Parts: sequence; structure tokens; C-alpha cells
Amino acid sequence: MDEDKWISSNLRTGKLIIRFRVRGFPKQFYLNSGLVCSKTNWDIVRSRKEIIERDIALNRFDPTLKLYKFGNYQKAVVPTEKLSLDKLWDKFLAFQTQHLERSTLESDYKQITKILVELSSQSLEDAPIIRDVLLAKYSYHTAHKALAAFSRCCRWGIDS
Repeated sequence: MDEDKWISSNLRTGKLIIRFRVRGFPKQFYLNSGLVCSKTNWDIVRSRKEIIERDIALNRFDPTLKLYKFGNYQKAVVPTEKLSLDKLWDKFLAFQTQHLERSTLESDYKQITKILVELSSQSLEDAPIIRDVLLAKYSYHTAHKALAAFSRCCRWGIDS
């Protein structure tokens, strides 16, 4: 690992830490990365250090260190349930009913639901096929509107 006076490995835990001082603050700052010492993790911690240095230079340093904390590095839990587009769409609409006016739901989303029901495949793996069917069967405007809505639906699904 490259020599960096801010970054070191905790002797007790073997995890990389960032220690530094900031002019105008009496205490030393300490940020535990939770990452074991390796070349890749060293680069990750150095990147965070550079963000802190930039914020100090721009006079927007966060002394609480909340902006700089490292995330939880446990393995992500991958959902076992594979949703089809129609099931995901139903969940998306249920969510949207809390945020959109009834008129929007009835005009825009009702038409797209009708299009969705008519699709031969509901599998998210068939996205290119769904796109091609929409473009072949509907006007460009309608196909684009449906694809944009399905895209928002899928993004919502990923975020949720």
C-alpha cells in the first residue's frame, strides 16, 4: 500500500482507519472504515480521504463525520422472489395511488395497464422482446409512454 499519513491499519482489528486533524478543531478526527487491509480496500479508503480533503479545502467539512461514514459491507440480500412485470406493476400502482391524483391514475396508468395485459410475455428477462412488441403494435408515442412507465416501475422496484 502507498504511504499515506492519514490512513493506517488498526493494530488490534486489522481494519483500515482514517485519522486527521482540521485547523480550527481542537480534536483529532477518527473514521473507521470497517474494511480489512488490502490493495482494493486501501484505494476505497483513500478515495474517502480525498473527499474529506476536498471538503476541508472548500470550507464545507462535516465535523460530525456523518457524510464520510462507510456503509455496511455485509453481503447484500438478494430477493428470492422473481416478479413478473404485471405483478411488479400492480405493486407500483398500489404505491403510486398514495402519491398521484386519481385523474392521473385513471388516464395515464389505466391505458398502460391495458397495454401490459395484452403483452404475450410478462417476464422481466424478456424486456427487449416487450420493447419490440410495443414498437411494432403501437404508435411511437404510445410505445414510448409505456416503456417509460415500465422503466419507472422497474426503477421503483429496485429502489424498494
